[in-house]
Amino acid sequence: MSGSATARLLDDLEQLTGSGRPLKIGVGHPSLPTSWKGQSRSPRWGSDLMDQFSRTVLGYHGCEPDFAEALLRGEISISEWKPSQNDWDWLGHGIYFWEYAPERAKDWGRGGAVVGAIIQTGQCLDLTDVPSTRRLAKQFDLVRANYEARGVALPENRGMRGDLDCMIINDLVASTSLLGRSLETIRCPFLEGEPAYPGSRIRQALHVQLVVRNHANILGIFRPNIKLDGGAS
Repeated sequence: MSGSATARLLDDLEQLTGSGRPLKIGVGHPSLPTSWKGQSRSPRWGSDLMDQFSRTVLGYHGCEPDFAEALLRGEISISEWKPSQNDWDWLGHGIYFWEYAPERAKDWGRGGAVVGAIIQTGQCLDLTDVPSTRRLAKQFDLVRANYEARGVALPENRGMRGDLDCMIINDLVASTSLLGRSLETIRCPFLEGEPAYPGSRIRQALHVQLVVRNHANILGIFRPNIKLDGGAS
């Protein structure tokens, strides 16, 4: 990578933080070129771009009935809620919710149980917003450069597996942490299913997924008022 290209990527990465702290990157981080080690620069952006639209939303998590009951009764605390950590998770590691979609959560859980949650998005990588998708694209450039330098092939998304997206998002979260910031939630819409009617761009299974990476952003949980396959609500 040329010096000018490296400088441009450094400038792009600086835009991930509004902390006002000197930026020191590349120390021990697998996705950043080793030639960057020890480089320090000062961020130029002072605004907090990730949480200016922070809001409280309702999310629904499909799961096994035993786990749902233990969580709702307080036998398992929210802080003990284990995040998904599969290599193929669509939006990286975290606790997954269907935003405002309890029926989708029920279907995903194959009629098991659904836990509702009141979620504060906080510092959110909201992929409905163009600056966030640009941020993700820039992180991909960093990761790809590192993989090419090592002669290693990038993972790919295949079918329902999101190996590439999972790795890039996890890497962005880690890089942002190095900059003194924390991404607490990830939010993204997905177009799935057949058209709602002939000629429509609206899909029958369109939904928004929300991933929580910080347990503190789950303000509370509740039992949704929906009918499950077993007859309980």
